Amino acid sequence: MPTELGRVSLESLPARRGWVLRFLAGRYQGGAVVLVPGGELTIGRVPEVDLSLPDELTSRRHARIAWEGEVPVVEDLGSTNGTFVNGERVKRRRLQDGDRILIGGNILRLASELQPSPGDATTMPGLERSTETPVPRRQSAMQGQLEEVGLPDVLQLIGTSKKTGHLAIRSGDRRGAVHLDGGRITHCLLEGRPELSHEEVMVELLQWVTGSFELRPSAQPPPPGAPLDLPVEAVLMDAMRRLDEARR
Repeated sequence: MPTELGRVSLESLPARRGWVLRFLAGRYQGGAVVLVPGGELTIGRVPEVDLSLPDELTSRRHARIAWEGEVPVVEDLGSTNGTFVNGERVKRRRLQDGDRILIGGNILRLASELQPSPGDATTMPGLERSTETPVPRRQSAMQGQLEEVGLPDVLQLIGTSKKTGHLAIRSGDRRGAVHLDGGRITHCLLEGRPELSHEEVMVELLQWVTGSFELRPSAQPPPPGAPLDLPVEAVLMDAMRRLDEARR
């Protein structure tokens, strides 16, 4: 059945290629925002911005998407927790197709896609009105697919937001978990491999590129073994170094 908004059928309009922000994780996972070339999209926690993300990790006016010609550019607006592109904290960055943007507790991916034209007749400001209109998730929910969001980006977001819980990771029949306390990693576990150290488990997990992840409340009691108690960034850097050495 054709998707209609008002009296306009999406299928009856000519297609054009444009930029879309797709929510991979966070409050509106599965939703999308269509970017208007030449326009400006402000993002923040307050209702007055163009894209309101009401979670405690997002600043009142957090970031904006502007343009350099036909190229979208993300700019941080002095936010408390920062704006990240592909895991790197940025003040300003020209964006490319496939870039992943971390804002507050949300992960978005920039995509170039075919869209109906003209956009004003088929979309509304903010979240796209379509068959995949998102439903706000509970504030603490964070889950997604490793194919869309790499584990380093997920851990970077959790570390920056100082979350507590355990990140359950699945890839085929393999199961792993990273336990965190206030953004610091305490345990890294791999099902069926209790002999591996925390560092060895992290190296293994970073090689999983397919599967799923979900941040869950802290398990009680805590896992056995001495806790690691290191910042996410330190554990990631060490694991990346070990991987580089192994590949060489």
